Amino acid sequence: MLINIGFQEIMKAYDIHCFMFHDADVIPLDDRNIYKCSEQPTHLAAALDKFDYKLPYARYTGGAFAFTKQQFTEINGFSNIYFGWGREDDDLEIRLRASGYEIFRYPLDIARYTMLKHGRDVGNQNHLDNGIFLQSTKKCYKDQGLNSLKYTVTSVVKTKLFTWLNVFINKTEVMHQKESQACLEVSLSTKIEKLQ
Repeated sequence: MLINIGFQEIMKAYDIHCFMFHDADVIPLDDRNIYKCSEQPTHLAAALDKFDYKLPYARYTGGAFAFTKQQFTEINGFSNIYFGWGREDDDLEIRLRASGYEIFRYPLDIARYTMLKHGRDVGNQNHLDNGIFLQSTKKCYKDQGLNSLKYTVTSVVKTKLFTWLNVFINKTEVMHQKESQACLEVSLSTKIEKLQ
């Protein structure tokens, strides 16, 4: 949701057509890994040292990604219902496939990154429901994402190198939006069907 907010706030101020969404803890190791947008969304951080410079699984999309404005808008951005740690990147990959995109990656000997070692942020624990939410992505992504954001900007600090936005998100309100509720109902019914 925070990436969606950043995208939306940038679009209010600038006419930008290429975006890099980047985890703060991954550092590129090869300058041939060009940060640019292409005809397909680009997974930049395909080969992390944490995974012995291999994709941990075929549909992995974490770390760093390049999108054109059109690509990100067409997939309706990221989901807004992932709180805590995990699975938002898997949701993103499902959105890409459902929208007809192929993921572009540089060869793994170029798309190499190191992951900085750090502890887990307080309040950013694994969220057990995040895996359940993936069941609804294909059915819900057009209604739940950029077009269903609810937040308030509380302060903006502009510097020469970056702009720092503080935002207020009411998790209860987000999770009780009709778009979020529809996705949760699909997810729960799918989980029940699998258990039966």
